[in-house]
Amino acid sequence: MPSKRVRLHEDAVAEAQAAFDWYATQNTAAAAAFVDELDHAVEQIGNFPNIGAPHVFRTRRYAMRRFPFTLVYREQER
Repeated sequence: MPSKRVRLHEDAVAEAQAAFDWYATQNTAAAAAFVDELDHAVEQIGNFPNIGAPHVFRTRRYAMRRFPFTLVYREQER
């Protein structure tokens, strides 16, 4: 099954970068684990768009398991 393309909003990228930077100052292994889990989350959303819990304004929320970070997304028809 081909995955859907996932585009990240520039604010989401900035927020993820800030989280990575904070983890990097605390523990480089934690920062790497954060990126790995974030990549996994984006892959899961692309493969299974309905994986996230319904949220406001026809969006969905995907909560990362190991880190207090949530991706809010909307599936778009194209």
